[in-house]
Amino acid sequence: MKYVSEAITGILITSLFLAACAKVGAPTGGVRDSEPPRYVGGEPENRSTHFSGKEINFWFDEYIQLKDLNKELMISPPLEEKPDVRIREKGIRIERRRRCHAFGSKVSVGIELRH
Repeated sequence: MKYVSEAITGILITSLFLAACAKVGAPTGGVRDSEPPRYVGGEPENRSTHFSGKEINFWFDEYIQLKDLNKELMISPPLEEKPDVRIREKGIRIERRRRCHAFGSKVSVGIELRH
């Protein structure tokens, strides 16, 4: 009988410790991040001329997320064929699928990210 009461006491004490440690609810998080990521570099460099590569890369100082790529990434002039755009951690890669006149040496192409 003594062992049964000790076992029950041990189970109750363990249950109280476990119940006190776990709290149900969403984590509070931290301070809301209100500043957009900062541009830290890219390939080709900003304002480059005579670019003949197949891909364009942008790097930022923090991880990025785009909710609606069609609304947040603007390429001007519009391209005949949509490029392959990939978001990778702290960067964006824009890769054209085939040679496109809009990325030619005589055309200025503007790329804008909106948030």
